[in-house]
Amino acid sequence: MRLLLYHDVISAPVKGRVANYGSKHIPFAVLRRHISFLRAVGDIVPIARALHPSHSLRPQFVFTFDDGYRGLYDAAWPFLREQKIPFAF
Repeated sequence: MRLLLYHDVISAPVKGRVANYGSKHIPFAVLRRHISFLRAVGDIVPIARALHPSHSLRPQFVFTFDDGYRGLYDAAWPFLREQKIPFAF
């Protein structure tokens, strides 16, 4: 089980306007690539599964977001909801 922590998701990169842009705020396109890769190699599961892990042969991943920045609501949440990807923040 791997817990993945994301700080913020932004619609488009704007260098110089977002502090720590390169390491904490990822573009939405990068999040989509992460999800595509993780779905190919494993399962994205709800955070509750971390407390009671199953014995799956495939790796399991939990998506978490800290701070609740607007980018989560504007850029990430609609996609996560549409794709039925569980996450916690």
